[in-house]
Amino acid sequence: DINPNIYWSYGRVFNITQKIGFRETSYLLNTPSKNEARMLFDSRTTLTTKFYKKYSKFLHIVEPSLEYQHIPDTDHNDIPFFDSIDSISQTSSINYALTNRISGLNSNNLGMRFRVSQSYSLLNVEKNFTPLLAEATFNSGQFDLSMNASYDVHDGNVSETIAEIKYNGNKYNFAAGKNF
Repeated sequence: DINPNIYWSYGRVFNITQKIGFRETSYLLNTPSKNEARMLFDSRTTLTTKFYKKYSKFLHIVEPSLEYQHIPDTDHNDIPFFDSIDSISQTSSINYALTNRISGLNSNNLGMRFRVSQSYSLLNVEKNFTPLLAEATFNSGQFDLSMNASYDVHDGNVSETIAEIKYNGNKYNFAAGKNF
């Protein structure tokens, strides 16, 4: 039996994950001399930990995370522009998040998740902070409810809200959502 103290994550105190990616975009156009390609590397380092407390009816887990993301500056002058996917912006940002999870320990498969996240750009940009994103989900055996809201810290208003409910039946599923 676990006493009512708060514990570190399953014997590990911190988890550090490093990712390095390679991106290549090739444009094969009608004229062979016009074919272009772009290559770049990106990197990401994430530091996470977990705290948890087990109660008689549920398990509560708190997961803070901190991440540094880097995408170098790339020359896009020779690359054709078809849509926004063709442009990869230089990035040097710190992303931070706090996730709270509550899982039911009984047979009802109850679960709740609440996450708050935001990024701070280390580049010389007009708005260093991205909107603060709050995400909430509630799950049971048959119903799932999720809600997201973005709060623009520079303008001081909610910029986007999304809500969705799902019913998972034995013979059919139903989902309804609304974006504001």
